[in-house]
Amino acid sequence: MHWQESDTPPPAVAPDVVDVRYRIRCKALPVDHARDLRSALLAVWPWLSDEPLAGVHTIHGAESGNGWIRPEDPTTYLPLSKRTRLALRLPYHRLEEARELSGVTLQIGSDPMVIEDNRLHPLQAQGTVFARYVAIEDENEEAFLGLCAEQLKKIGIEAPRMMAGRTHLVAGGEGALHCRSLMLDGLDPKQSVNLQRQGLGPERLLGCGLFLPHKSIAPVATPSK
Repeated sequence: MHWQESDTPPPAVAPDVVDVRYRIRCKALPVDHARDLRSALLAVWPWLSDEPLAGVHTIHGAESGNGWIRPEDPTTYLPLSKRTRLALRLPYHRLEEARELSGVTLQIGSDPMVIEDNRLHPLQAQGTVFARYVAIEDENEEAFLGLCAEQLKKIGIEAPRMMAGRTHLVAGGEGALHCRSLMLDGLDPKQSVNLQRQGLGPERLLGCGLFLPHKSIAPVATPSK
């Protein structure tokens, strides 16, 4: 864990990328559905892999919590409620294609997923952001945080506080990816937007390196003196 106190910044939005959240009808999905979801979307949108700002958020049911804890068996099916959404991070110039996805049925696992209406959710420059999966591989937590810090500096970000979560395996095209969840706190508005736009590490279409706003962790995770 890396920690340094500072104030939380006010909100802001990104000018060229947005999250599009779709209502869906789907009974259940396997825990590790990222690869199948990517393949299904690429079959509809071949251009998706050519958009560097595009990303596919993995879908999480109640059993998977907020990404820190999830079922160990990747073949476990998670029942989905009517409130479950499919979220895609897309550049604004692809919004016309995004609207056309409504009404499409994707086959993921054994259950079809019917895509319904959508809403735009601009990125928020909250001081605390969270990624469920970051595909920067290192079994040692401190080494993982060090590698993350190096990559963050390359895009002009020096996070005052970083906290890594448990390791997860995510099925990729050439075997499983070893990922960790990652929370950053104390970002200023520009840094927060920049990080959410660019992500961290590879495999955005597998849900890796995509950050979301999160409530501050400072009150509940202040290090002991």
